[in-house]
Amino acid sequence: MRYLLPLFTLCFLGLAPFFPAETSFAAKPPPAGSYRPAKITKQVKKAAAFAVSAQARATGKSLKLSQIISAETQVVAGVNYRLRLKVRKGNDKMVKYTAIVYQNLKGKYYLKSWK
Repeated sequence: MRYLLPLFTLCFLGLAPFFPAETSFAAKPPPAGSYRPAKITKQVKKAAAFAVSAQARATGKSLKLSQIISAETQVVAGVNYRLRLKVRKGNDKMVKYTAIVYQNLKGKYYLKSWK
């Protein structure tokens, strides 16, 4: 019995390098300022509608929002929306785009990227 404690201590110390103290099995939150997944809310729908209409005006092409596939938000001095959209080009062609829309603190939208 008196040999079990030293044996246990040796085993524990032998395994210690494989389990660093900072190791955690819980998911870590994303870094501050990064994009985070967002639900499809009224604000997300408004940003998506704005992105499609702004791109249609800029290109002179007929575009119609078909589906919001996913949305992410990033809090800055306002909000950036990164939107994955399914858009109907013209009368028949469905295309997927990623749009980034910035909404300033006064609520005005700007299309920053369309890919």
